[in-house]
Amino acid sequence: CVALSRARKGLYIIGNMNALENGCEIWKLVKKKLEDHKSIGSQVELKCAIHKNSTFVSEKIHFLAVPEGGCSIACDTLLNCGHKCSKLCHSYDLQHESYMCGETCTKTCSEGHPC
Repeated sequence: CVALSRARKGLYIIGNMNALENGCEIWKLVKKKLEDHKSIGSQVELKCAIHKNSTFVSEKIHFLAVPEGGCSIACDTLLNCGHKCSKLCHSYDLQHESYMCGETCTKTCSEGHPC
């Protein structure tokens, strides 16, 4: 019940609501409030902040479709090294400052030296 008092911007409850309400009186009230607001269901919509498409999850295996937290579209951002990001869409490190490209660098400096 601590999560209910600490939530500031929102809270998703994933689990068996019937089991929760049988274990504690507060969960009966929570369930009723959620039902009144039509905020209870069997799946959660994950919306990609970049591509705006949705992935609906109702089982843990569904999260595998969006392992980086975005969607299942390839990132393909052009990196400073000249290669493209090989990850799936991700909503973190959008500037790719922490991303380490694993490809062999083919660039040369102004003196003609390789990377």
